[in-house]
Amino acid sequence: MSELKVSFKHEAALEGIGIPDVALPLRVLDAEGGVVATGAASLSEPMRCDISSSSGPLFVRLTWPSGKTETKRADGPEVVFDYSSISRDQWAAWAVPRLNERTSQAVSTSIPGRDAIDSYERAWLRLWTFRNGQWSDRLLAPEDQNRNDAAVQLDFILDEHPWCLQLGGKTIPWMIISLPPGGRCRVLITPNESTDPRREPLKVVVTGFRSETETLLEFLSRDSLRAANAMASYVPLAIKLLEGKFEDPVAAVAGAYYLLRVDKWRQIDLGWIENLDREIPWIPDGAIIHAAVLTRSGLRDETTAKTALERLSESLKRGVPVFAEGISLLHESSSVLRSGARKTGVFKTVDRLVASRLWAGAVFAFSGEDPNHPSPERRRGAPSNVQLPRVGEAGLNAGGELGASMILLQDVAQD
Repeated sequence: MSELKVSFKHEAALEGIGIPDVALPLRVLDAEGGVVATGAASLSEPMRCDISSSSGPLFVRLTWPSGKTETKRADGPEVVFDYSSISRDQWAAWAVPRLNERTSQAVSTSIPGRDAIDSYERAWLRLWTFRNGQWSDRLLAPEDQNRNDAAVQLDFILDEHPWCLQLGGKTIPWMIISLPPGGRCRVLITPNESTDPRREPLKVVVTGFRSETETLLEFLSRDSLRAANAMASYVPLAIKLLEGKFEDPVAAVAGAYYLLRVDKWRQIDLGWIENLDREIPWIPDGAIIHAAVLTRSGLRDETTAKTALERLSESLKRGVPVFAEGISLLHESSSVLRSGARKTGVFKTVDRLVASRLWAGAVFAFSGEDPNHPSPERRRGAPSNVQLPRVGEAGLNAGGELGASMILLQDVAQD
């Protein structure tokens, strides 16, 4: 056997509905655990590798974004990973690879009552958007919604402004999650089945339906560089995404973050970064990336340092990063620029965001009373300026007017 083919199979793989056609990293191992080949495969594109120089049994190991691995023995010229039954409900299948391997979303039986989504009494959601330099709550009216006893899922159509979803409750510390703007966005909320005592009670998974770039950022958020680097095709893909910034600015941002993390940013034209920053101001990440590229290039003179600081400051005026990579680069750039700088308020804001950071995979998440006031202090209960609705009733917005600025998880309609 001189060539090994590794492919994926899913009977109902519909983009954005079932399992998205996303490339996942693979390693071919010998009996001693030595790496024979690395690569990636998706539903539409199998991995093919030369194994003519190998003797003895071979094994193929698949790595999911959640960190879970699955290994199969290569008993023939092709190994197939079939995940047709990966999820109990097709609408939630997209999120399962990002969840704990013991997730209740991957089993058909109901989960114990104490872990059910409805056991989080009076858990609430609140939607925020950034307009005219200020965050304010907005009508929370999903385009679609699904639920079972283990999860709630909401679909939104978001315009070209920064957006955040806030989650809280009597036993749930407040958490604010940045949402990818400029199109369709899906959020799944499920009990966090991690055994880590520091875990959040509820796990939030977000997609903007950019499968490959989001999966890559999931690996980066977990520092799984070996898995990410196995997907060598992502370097040209990331460059292509950045080049097409006007077609999909959010995907371009993800591509730029990947190139910065794997130290391939020198392959990109600085003009692309400048355009992403200045021509698409509704994504704060563009200015963050611009500042990071300038600082990494070396602050050759006072003018360059001034420009980098201006872009850092401008990013904070535009809202919060979409992706978690953004907060890491904010911290990095501010560490370089704060020596001798006069804009101390900028660095205080960065420090507050860094201290408030929470983990939610690829997207940026943080704690605070609202997006205007990030804080490491973890609050619980209901917001003081909003009356929590009763089950089945709309909430009251900050002005006391009847509206759906806040909803309870119990009010999400059954599938």
